[in-house]
Amino acid sequence: MGTACDRDTLGSSDGSKACRVMPSPAQMRAARVMLGLSQAEVAGRACLSVPTVKRAEADAGVRASEAVRAAITLVLKNAGVEFINGDEPGVKLKRPPRYEGLRSDQLNAENDG
Repeated sequence: MGTACDRDTLGSSDGSKACRVMPSPAQMRAARVMLGLSQAEVAGRACLSVPTVKRAEADAGVRASEAVRAAITLVLKNAGVEFINGDEPGVKLKRPPRYEGLRSDQLNAENDG
């Protein structure tokens, strides 16, 4: 029996391939809703048709190809979600980088506001 790495890989923004389990249709739906995106917006960003996105998010019926699922997953990840796989699969919003502010030695008249 193959591992998840044997079945599914997702390209990352740096061009490498990372071993990841493809998100389930429910995870893709949840991620899209959490981001406040419509199926049409996801379709546009992924260069897919709306019916194709609907198929990818469907629990039953004709399944979307791995390439389609990977394209949608990449759009959702780039928009700010993280897919959690394991014992309890889910979706969470990525935490934005924390702004630490300026240190005292960086303060000057130019950034005094």
